[in-house]
Parts: sequence; structure tokens; C-alpha cells
Amino acid sequence: MGLHDDYPWAKAPIIIGAPMRLISLAPLAVAISRAGGLGFIGAGTEVHDLQAYLQETSRLVRETPVAGCRANVLPIGVGFINWGFDLDIAIRSIQDHRPAAVWFFAPNNNTDLVQWTEKIRIATQGDTKIWVQIGSVQDAVEVAELCCPDVVVAQGSDAGGHGLERGAGIISLLPEIADALKQQGFEGISVVAAGGIVEGRGVTACLALGAEGVVMGTRFLASNEATIARGYQMDVLRANDGGISTVR
Repeated sequence: MGLHDDYPWAKAPIIIGAPMRLISLAPLAVAISRAGGLGFIGAGTEVHDLQAYLQETSRLVRETPVAGCRANVLPIGVGFINWGFDLDIAIRSIQDHRPAAVWFFAPNNNTDLVQWTEKIRIATQGDTKIWVQIGSVQDAVEVAELCCPDVVVAQGSDAGGHGLERGAGIISLLPEIADALKQQGFEGISVVAAGGIVEGRGVTACLALGAEGVVMGTRFLASNEATIARGYQMDVLRANDGGISTVR
């Protein structure tokens, strides 16, 4: 099984919209999936609005269906920052709407992922796939051993979003993670790349280094569907020399 088996509407290579909190909501997530990618809603640590976000997603999909998506599964994902969200509230919303994926990041301890993974898989009978974002080889192997997610999101230090205090850029991190998972017998876990990818050359590089797909976040800030102030959006479009001009 691979990404295109789980997300049959997606085109190759699969482009994933990062779950940017308060920015990537139903309109952007659905637009990305409708275009042949996989969009994520950024729930972050606040899940009390998740039911409303997923209801809006359901409405948008009913109005203009995403060709090829499975019945009773929303063709989007939901991203959580694990240290701060209420699992029981999230489970109820996920069970009601069955998004195609959930994305976990920043648990207090990696062992917390075991309970979250088990509960979501049971609640959705496996319809909702588990994605876990990591930024090191050690975490990738540990997470694989603990809960065997469907997808590992390898995020390099090039990323604009939340990440580790110390880490490697995606070009060196990605092949090391891909190799380590294979060596430990986790070939069935898909790896997607995140961090500094904004156009085709970056996508091609990541595919060559072992990724099945790529995540873009900052790139989608320029989208009409992003919930973002116009001034912020224009600054993103004007920026260059990102390593110097970007503040994390």
C-alpha cells in the first residue's frame, strides 16, 4: 500500500498542504485536494472549533465533489499539535466526519502517540490514516517502533513552521530517515518531505532522495483560499533570499 492507494484522487507526485494553524482551514484544504493533492486543516492545539471546520469541509465537498475520493471519507486531513489538544473532543469530531488522515506533531513524549493512534484507528475502523511529523532519524525509528504510522513526515530545518531546536536540512535528513526505516524493517511506512520546498525542482530532489510526496506550507500562503491578511500575503510574495529574510 502507498499514498495513492489511500488517497486515490491524488495525482503523482502527491503534493500535501501543511496544516497551518488558523490559516489552512476548510477552503484551502479542500482546494488542494480538489486540485489533486491532499490538503490538511490546521487544528493545532484548539479542537473546540474542529467540528465546525469539518462540517464546512463536508459542505464544500458535497457542493463540488472531489473526483475519486472514497465514500464516507473526507478527502482532507487534520493536523494536531499533540501537547495541547483534547483527544476525546478530537475523537468525536473525527469519528463523525472521518477525514482521510490525521497529522500528529509535538507530543510531550513519543509514547503518547500510541494511545492517540490506537483510538483514532478504532474510532474510524482504519479509514483515517496516521501521519507523524518528526525532525530526526532517532524520532523516526522510535515512532515507527511505537505506533507504526502510515506516513512519517520528515521535516527539515528549512521549514517555516514549528520544528526542532536543532536539526538537519531536508536534503541530508530525508535519505537518512528513508534508509533507517528500511533497515529497521519499516518499508511499509511512507515518507513525505517537508521544509523549503516551493516548486518542481525541490519536488524532484525529494522524490530522488526517498520521498513519496512533498509538503508545502509557506508556498500556499499565496493562495486565495488561505485565511491570511492581505499584507502578510504580499510580504510572502515579495520576500527573497529566504534564509536571511525569514524569522522563525
